[in-house]
Amino acid sequence: MFSIKQKFVSLNLSNKFLSVNIADDIQSPVLGNDEVQATLFLSLTDFLYVPTFRVSLLSVSQFTKHNNC
Repeated sequence: MFSIKQKFVSLNLSNKFLSVNIADDIQSPVLGNDEVQATLFLSLTDFLYVPTFRVSLLSVSQFTKHNNC
């Protein structure tokens, strides 16, 4: 999950996603998904765009599978 729209290399905005529960059982809408440029040499795919989320979350399991680690 990522909240900074400018970090997305490409972004598919969509209302097909459900909301996610964050701290204190607050519902936060997922507004899209696609690829994020995390660093100069690292892009990450299948990230959810959650604009109200205060931190970024990365699934280590998904990352290792996508990168054959």
